[in-house]
Amino acid sequence: MLKIKDVINKILWSEKDIEKCYIVIIDRAEVSGTKKIPLSRVVRVDNNYIYVVDAIGEEHPIPLHRVIKVVEDDKIVFERNTRKSKS
Repeated sequence: MLKIKDVINKILWSEKDIEKCYIVIIDRAEVSGTKKIPLSRVVRVDNNYIYVVDAIGEEHPIPLHRVIKVVEDDKIVFERNTRKSKS
């Protein structure tokens, strides 16, 4: 199985339309607990972080362990097993 950084890099450096691709991250500031980020905002990926640019062009690192899903053309190409809280 490919690592998350390899999945993202494969999409970023392919000839595919990245406008149809996005990642879903854990974001505690969101009501839903997750946030969808278009891959077109990703500027680079290393072994620990994804670097995205915001609306004003500032670069922000997001730890790879927060990425829970990668979607390409409405198809899930990577999904991390997430822990569910016990009720």
